[in-house]
Amino acid sequence: MDGGSGLVDIDSHKATLIVDIQDELRKIPTQSTNSTCLICTEEKRCIKFCCSSIICKQCFPNYFIYGDFKIKCLTCNQLVSPAKVFVTPEFIQSLVQLDETKTMTQNIDFQICTCGAFSINSTMHAKQRCNNCQRWL
Repeated sequence: MDGGSGLVDIDSHKATLIVDIQDELRKIPTQSTNSTCLICTEEKRCIKFCCSSIICKQCFPNYFIYGDFKIKCLTCNQLVSPAKVFVTPEFIQSLVQLDETKTMTQNIDFQICTCGAFSINSTMHAKQRCNNCQRWL
């Protein structure tokens, strides 16, 4: 099966990101003075990531998770690149991989083997072989 990969399923990937977001938040710099969080409206040291989007570190994880692991400006609704907010290259790459996996699952030729490997059926033959477990599909 051409295009097979060892990607983790989307739910497991999201669960890993939820755990990792707490470590990542410790590394993100905040503003030097207290600001009003746009979500909880409390005066705290917040993260500013676009126009006037200011969110405290306590509100950010829920905002991020319910925003489908994307950062959208609360003022102009523009999508913000993960590299503009997050510090760790591994975390940024993990977000990019999640986005690519979600995009791939929307492809009409997308297949999941029983071993969990993802692939795109690029040969258009009815019978395909998984590159991961060598099983015929």
